[in-house]
Amino acid sequence: LALSTRPDIAVAVNEASRHCNAPTNRDWQAVKRIFRYLAGTASTGIVYAKTEEEVPQMIAYADANWGGDLKTRRSRTGYVIFLAGGPVSWKTKLQTTVALSSTEAEYLAASDGVKEILWMRSLLQEIGTPQSTTILFEDNQGCIALTQNEGQQHDRTKHIAIRHHFLREHIRKEEVSIQWISTEEMVADILTKPLQPQAFLKLKSKMVEVINEGAC
Repeated sequence: LALSTRPDIAVAVNEASRHCNAPTNRDWQAVKRIFRYLAGTASTGIVYAKTEEEVPQMIAYADANWGGDLKTRRSRTGYVIFLAGGPVSWKTKLQTTVALSSTEAEYLAASDGVKEILWMRSLLQEIGTPQSTTILFEDNQGCIALTQNEGQQHDRTKHIAIRHHFLREHIRKEEVSIQWISTEEMVADILTKPLQPQAFLKLKSKMVEVINEGAC
């Protein structure tokens, strides 16, 4: 479910899956809580809708929770790509390296998001749905500045691996455009950490909704 139709449980399932080798009673209680949540929201799912656009265009969100894992201090990446009003691809995962700043954590998350965007653009091109510039929403101004200013290099960012700077290349090609969005509206935040109920429900409503009879 977390991989196919219920992105709202992705973080909880990802955290629970990290304890498969030696689960404790506390871990089992966490899994049962996920089951209870699913039982209470069984009619919830992804809804796609016809748009006014002749060719539906993708939009994407990428976010990171800097140093969110208390054991390793690695950050968590979350991204989600929307098409025709519903998410078609999403991911939550711990980053492979320890980010030394929130800007770096967000930059690595944006990098992963762009990789998925490029793959989706290629797939849509093959099936006759070519895309114009894909907008990737990001809520960290430092990350956006880093992607736009090639000459910007300072102590907090000069150590970022060169492989992540491919972002700039695809921005120059106008395949991707990174734009700022407020943290409150950052849909991918739900894929980076547990949220307070009000924030969780607000972002959840942007990804999944109660499916009425006859909905596609």
